[in-house]
Amino acid sequence: MKEGEPLTFKEYQEKQGQTAFYPNRGENIVFPALELVGEIGEIVKVVLQIEEKGGFLREEDILNLCEEIGDSLWSLSDLAGIFGLDLDEIARQNLKKAFAKKEKRNQHQEVDSK
Repeated sequence: MKEGEPLTFKEYQEKQGQTAFYPNRGENIVFPALELVGEIGEIVKVVLQIEEKGGFLREEDILNLCEEIGDSLWSLSDLAGIFGLDLDEIARQNLKKAFAKKEKRNQHQEVDSK
């Protein structure tokens, strides 16, 4: 894997799985779920720190956000992998759902504006 090369979620999941080591991996579904919650908490912490500074984003904040979002992605990938779920397919279905919601909102706005 070369720096800057495109990477699919499937490729990420395969590589991530090679780095996951904790007790009873594959059977322990609680650990990665709690790990994900903890990482999301770290993202919130960084966002609150940015907000406290008036929303001014420094390079250090960007690096912290990238690191915490990356850690969350690692945990999410691990959790999905334990259940045999494909992040590419999850992303595809999630976008399909999001566009359907957007379309529904647009239809409601058209009706409301008449």
